[in-house]
Amino acid sequence: MEKCLICGRNIDEGLSICPYCGNSIPTVERGGEDERMNISDGEDRTLQNDPDINDFKNADAEFMFQSSQDITSNKPSAPPVIDSKVDKKKKSVLLLGGIIIAFAIFLAVILLTAGRKEAAVSEYGTEVFTDTEGNAYSFNEKGKVIKIEGEWSGGYSTGDRKHIVLTDVDQNLYCFDGKGDNGVQVRSEDGRLLTIRNNGFIYTTDSNSAGEDSDTAYRYFFDTEERTKIGSDIECTANNSLDALIYKDQGIYILPDNADEPVKVAGCEEESEVKLVGISDTGKMAVWTEEKGSKTTLYVSENNEKIKIGDLELTNKGFDYTYACFINKDSEVIVGNGSSKQMFRKKFGEECVEARVIGEADLFGIYSEQGAIYRGQNDHVKGLYVICAGEEEYLSNLYYIDERGEREKIISDIQVIVGIHKGKVVYIDEDDSLFIADLGTKELKNIQKISSEVYTAQVSKNGEYIYYGKDSDDYETYTLYECKAGKKLDSVKISDDVYKMWISEDGKQVAYLKDPTSIEEMYTKYGELYVKKFGKEPKKVSSDMISIFGNDGYISKDNWNCFKYEDKEKKNIIGRILHFDGKEVELEATDILYDYSFEF
Repeated sequence: MEKCLICGRNIDEGLSICPYCGNSIPTVERGGEDERMNISDGEDRTLQNDPDINDFKNADAEFMFQSSQDITSNKPSAPPVIDSKVDKKKKSVLLLGGIIIAFAIFLAVILLTAGRKEAAVSEYGTEVFTDTEGNAYSFNEKGKVIKIEGEWSGGYSTGDRKHIVLTDVDQNLYCFDGKGDNGVQVRSEDGRLLTIRNNGFIYTTDSNSAGEDSDTAYRYFFDTEERTKIGSDIECTANNSLDALIYKDQGIYILPDNADEPVKVAGCEEESEVKLVGISDTGKMAVWTEEKGSKTTLYVSENNEKIKIGDLELTNKGFDYTYACFINKDSEVIVGNGSSKQMFRKKFGEECVEARVIGEADLFGIYSEQGAIYRGQNDHVKGLYVICAGEEEYLSNLYYIDERGEREKIISDIQVIVGIHKGKVVYIDEDDSLFIADLGTKELKNIQKISSEVYTAQVSKNGEYIYYGKDSDDYETYTLYECKAGKKLDSVKISDDVYKMWISEDGKQVAYLKDPTSIEEMYTKYGELYVKKFGKEPKKVSSDMISIFGNDGYISKDNWNCFKYEDKEKKNIIGRILHFDGKEVELEATDILYDYSFEF
């Protein structure tokens, strides 16, 4: 097993598409070799290729990636903690030369799931976990654990929790219902799971075992329990459907999820290098690039008609990654590249609008006034708020870009946008001060300072509750505070020596870990777990906790799971899954192999 470069989950080795996020897995050429960079979904970020980290699966990153953007994950996956103040020495380590540029760009690719619905249950699969005996475990919609006995190597449950797909140690593929019953063997040949959605999944069979000339892809729908052979060139899948974008025979094809054969929509220029970017859930719009020589051209397909978007001007061609974000019920697409100052907006049936920004921008930093585009705030979108790289390292600017492509600078020289929600923005400036303000199209309004010397912060989905840490002398622990937006900002101290926190969607609950203890040789810590409701006293829940499991960005109020450290065996951390019901934790599973990608 290896981890997806994009979303950080475990996948079969050699995959070109992640079954979680459905996006191609890019590679970075370094030192003459083609190496994959791996990213976890935890609040901490690290590189697998760091020589000091031998086992990424159990690595708890020793440094935070200092982004100039809101790095709330999808988990796609939970708003992770956003660190604004990083030790100068650690900042220099983070750069890792040009590698960190690629890291920032590739991390943004997970956000290509921009069309996903913002709901309590994700549209994407959630990885199952296994115990030391090989039994598999998955969470149901209520957060309770479903156990499936066997010798399993891994698998996924669908976002709606109605199906579970597992691979055994012999690489046979099985499908179960959401209760872990009614198992059906889907594949007996060696192969790989490519993409999973609520209605089905795509997988390949190995060429040697299947008797095919090359790896052959199949699509399986849960309702019919039938598999359909769809070829060997699946490349890019829609966010919320099994519509697929395919490149083969110097042409672009679309395979609707209700069809058995792909339809050719465009031919590509001879001798050009084609990269698939994205396809809308309806299949009516798709984006790709054609690169020939030094020229990279963007194209879109509208109802099977090829239309040129424009030519990309790249500032760092070696570390570029193009994104496509479908908005307003798939009637528009936003296209850009993390190494470009261009941003294109194309409405279906209308001329393309190009916006020029000052400094590179990627999908990580694109918002409507309701929230991050990639987090599902992509309907009823008019103007966009875009984070662009600033002239100085670690600093950024926020622009408003209207539907005509005209821009207006809203904020200058900030470190982090903590979040944009419901017409409000929370950010940390270059002096480590935390602010909240009302958004405008020309400037911010009602700017209020919350605190100075802020190290990390999170904001609730309604924009009303802010939790932040400050006074972090060791760049590991901090003092945690809570604050509610309003005419008067009153901050209340919660606790010292905190090193991780998670908040609920409505912001009325925060869970946090304090007093960290390192697990020797594991780059992972455990600590005391506390839960606090806003305005109430904190309550200790348990000891020796490593993390909380998340799914869609925030902890579910009074209904979530966590991992308790028990022991370590060679390079594996072993522990227990506990479920929190609002009052206390109860045991769900024992002897579980800990996987860092389960974290937020």
